[in-house]
Amino acid sequence: MAKPKDGVVGRLRRNLAHMLDPEVGTAKPAGTAKPQRAATAPRAPAPAPSSPGAEREFGERIKILLSQSGQKSLLSGRVNMIGMHKIKERFGAEWEKFADRADRIARNTIERHLVSGDIYTCLHRVIYVIVFARLSAHQAQVKCTLIADEIAKALLGEEGTDLLTVKTSVKAIDGSFRLESIKLAEKLGGSDGELEFVEDETEAAANGAAPAAAKTENVLGGLSFAYRPMWDSGRNVVSAYRCTALLPSIDDGTAPVDARIVVGNEAAVIHRLDEAVRDQVLKDLDALIRDNCTLLLSLPVHFETLGAIGRRRQFVEALGKSLDDRARKLLLIEIQSVPQGVPPARLIEIVAPLRPHCRAIMLQLPLETTDFTNVRGCGALAIGCDITDHRGPEFMLMQAMNRFARSIADKAGLPSYLHGANSLSMVTAALGAGFAYIDGDAVAKLIDHPRGLVDFRLADLYRPLTSS
Repeated sequence: MAKPKDGVVGRLRRNLAHMLDPEVGTAKPAGTAKPQRAATAPRAPAPAPSSPGAEREFGERIKILLSQSGQKSLLSGRVNMIGMHKIKERFGAEWEKFADRADRIARNTIERHLVSGDIYTCLHRVIYVIVFARLSAHQAQVKCTLIADEIAKALLGEEGTDLLTVKTSVKAIDGSFRLESIKLAEKLGGSDGELEFVEDETEAAANGAAPAAAKTENVLGGLSFAYRPMWDSGRNVVSAYRCTALLPSIDDGTAPVDARIVVGNEAAVIHRLDEAVRDQVLKDLDALIRDNCTLLLSLPVHFETLGAIGRRRQFVEALGKSLDDRARKLLLIEIQSVPQGVPPARLIEIVAPLRPHCRAIMLQLPLETTDFTNVRGCGALAIGCDITDHRGPEFMLMQAMNRFARSIADKAGLPSYLHGANSLSMVTAALGAGFAYIDGDAVAKLIDHPRGLVDFRLADLYRPLTSS
């Protein structure tokens, strides 16, 4: 095989050198601080490339995933694969110089987009097989394509987006991929040691190199909205409701999933999602004004969207055109996914333009944050976190919640809030930790839609709520 051009090899070498932390070998964008990872439940590590029994171990993990979800089979399209065959062929013998570091970048990229329950493995050093636990087949395919784009750009820039293969493994037996009728190793590995891709013709278009705008629309197809009640534990009332974007769940008809799970870290989709949520909240605020209702609506928007001057200006201008003085008094804005250690001046730069358009600003930071001195004086009403996707032992989660709330009180002097208290024990732990505002399934089961100002006490969690 002909040796690739020096320019291509050089570009890959430079990208790998700039994006890897030499101390820990962790992928990171050039020119940025090493990102802090959220404390999600620990996932079992993927088997080493080409290790003995990799396929067998991955098969066992799929069986565990099925047992946890109560399913008997993987739905069509749930097994997605990213292949580096073309990149390997492009570099020929030179590939061995970069294979290990390229693998680490691919794994780090994939893991940033996974949530609890998702699993993946690497086969033959060039194939990454991913199973998304809570996404529909279509959502999983689009998300896998977005991940592949990110990997390709990390390795070769924009020119590398056509060099990764993204396909879906489908077995047309009752629309399912059945472990009991197909041996996983035979399905994922061919006799020549290369992965056999089997693609459903009806969904093939979703796996192609669609334009970024089209992929954004695809991943947000079927978007709907719900409002989650936020309990003010100090005043014993529910008066604020947080807008939550939802997408259709896996094909078995279970409840919709939080759109943030599908979006992951893909910037273009994050921006489109934030715009859709903003437009929905503005529409609902207008309806509240017409009905003379006084409840508060919380509008979540990602830090990513507000970080760039142009996008921030567009977002703020849309608020200014739609909100009158009465509506502003009913609107809360929550800035989500605020990185740790953002300089105070940067926070003020982002928060200040929003302040005239709402009642108050809230900041959501990672649960692992311990230093909140930078948020003091930035104009935020409260600081919070989201534990919705944390699946670790409850006692460890409770300890982290205690540290988080205590640090906010000590170092920022602000109230704290908590999203995702989905059980009575988590609500009780949140109260004990000192969180002023709490939401999650435990509260939403009793107040499942905006109802204005509602008296609500801890005792109401243990009996049906009768007041309205």
